[in-house]
Amino acid sequence: MADYELFELTGLPFDPPEKAAKKVKAAIEKVKKGDVDGISSLFKTDERDEYLHFPTRGLSLETNRFYVSKDYTKRIEDLADIAGESIGVMSNYSYGIEFDELTNIKRVESEDNETVIRKFLNKEYRIFIMNDFVAQENFKKLNSKEYNIVDFIPCQEYLYIGLSKAKKSNDGIAEKISNALKEMAADKVLNQIRDKYYY
Repeated sequence: MADYELFELTGLPFDPPEKAAKKVKAAIEKVKKGDVDGISSLFKTDERDEYLHFPTRGLSLETNRFYVSKDYTKRIEDLADIAGESIGVMSNYSYGIEFDELTNIKRVESEDNETVIRKFLNKEYRIFIMNDFVAQENFKKLNSKEYNIVDFIPCQEYLYIGLSKAKKSNDGIAEKISNALKEMAADKVLNQIRDKYYY
């Protein structure tokens, strides 16, 4: 993925928790404890800022979309339109501040994105939210086109690399990554990598 390629270009060491834990919750616990150097790609939030160092620049602009069953007829033009709905989500994953702070929906959690979609296809709920690229890849894997995509975009924010504050060896690394990303942006390398993976 793009984050690994970016680190290879910067020459900085990075041991992502995906190597040690495939689940988001387990990965976050490992980075909190300092068992691994960092985690990517994720949104920058106030809560995560307590245990992660973040570079000043994001890796890529993530677009999260609502996917609905083909028999779902209600129009979704803003977040108010999903009040009272059951929404498929991945556990411990941020979908942007506005969505994360909603209190008038029921979140049906799964440990990974593929399970979110499998539950959707099994009609456990009629709506789920997911990174557009990830959703499309999973539907291809499951050989299914049983969905519609809502035009309204509930979240479009930058994803970041987060470095564990529990590891003293990470002190100053976020600044080095920020400088490297700045140089890569100036050389247009950053956009080339983003285009390769996200657009």
